[in-house]
This record gives sequence, structure tokens and C-alpha cells, in this order.
Amino acid sequence: ALAEKAVREHPEYAYAPLALAESYIRAGRFDEGRVWMQKVGPEFLKSEQGMATFAGLYGRIGDFDKALALCSEILEREPNLYSALYNCGNIHFTAAQYADAERLLSRAVKLAPEQAGPRHYLGRALLEEGRYNEAQPYLAEAAALDPRVWDYHYWLGVSLEKNGNMPAARAEYQQALRLNQDSSEAKVRLTALEAK
Repeated sequence: ALAEKAVREHPEYAYAPLALAESYIRAGRFDEGRVWMQKVGPEFLKSEQGMATFAGLYGRIGDFDKALALCSEILEREPNLYSALYNCGNIHFTAAQYADAERLLSRAVKLAPEQAGPRHYLGRALLEEGRYNEAQPYLAEAAALDPRVWDYHYWLGVSLEKNGNMPAARAEYQQALRLNQDSSEAKVRLTALEAK
């Protein structure tokens, strides 16, 4: 409520509606997020960065047609824009279009090798395609680059388990649970491994 009041009282803060839209969407409040998306200035929406941001937001709310249309437009204009490659790769991943996700996320990894996110989602796309050996290095690199993200450890554990390395998978599931005690996924996998 305080943030909305600040936006109404200070329209000169051009990025405030975008910040509110992102906050609402991350909280799962998609209708409110859409309202604030409509209040973002048109000059931002015309930029490649703005289009990449909006593609990501549309992807989060499940409007894949709009998200993928923006992706095509952005990447046609700016084929090496990291944020577009990463956001659009994630959208393809979420839409279960794993080959397209792999194509874009591979390019994002090359452009920003220090970023964990594209490596993680590239590994996840490869996992979904059953390419466990190829997935594992990307998932391991993501966990090494940002060891505080619990699901990086969880998915690395999944790849290790799929590759038959049960002790290493167990260790990754345990690390995921240390970082997020509420991870039912990691609890289920760890319990299943310990029962073997």
C-alpha cells in the first residue's frame, strides 16, 4: 500500500510501476501485477531491455504467447542481448520447449559465464531431455557459482542420482535441506535414497 501511494504521488519515478508489477507477480498476485504492467511508461516498453523484462513477466504469469512473441521481436533486433537470451530461454523451458531453451541458454552462458542462472536452467533443460551426463556439469557449475540457492543443489542432486552417484546425490539433497528446510522435494528424494 505504501509503495502504491508513493507511485501515485510521484509519477516521475518511471520504474516504480515496473517494480510493483514484478513484486506482485513474484508473490503470485498476477492480476495486480498485470495492472501495474499497464502503467509502465511506453518508452521503456520500446527498449530491448524493457521488452526482455516484459517477456520474463509474461512468462511468469503463464502468458507464453505474449512472452514468446516479445522474445522473437527482441532477439531479431538484438540477438546477443543477455537478458533476452536468459529470459527467453527460461520461457521456453517453462513452456516445455527444451530444445529452444537449450539453444538460447547456451548463448547466455557464453555471454555471461559468471552467472549461475543460465547454467542452472540449461542443465535443467538437458535433464528434461534425458541428457543426464550433459546436464550435470552445468548444474554443478551453477551450484558452485551461487552455493546459497537451495534448488541449485536439489537439481544437481537429481542429476547425480540419474547418473547413479547416490552418495553425491545424497550430499546435495542434504545441502538443499540445510538451505531450505521446507523443501518437500528434497525430503522425498533423500528419504527414497536412504531407504535403498
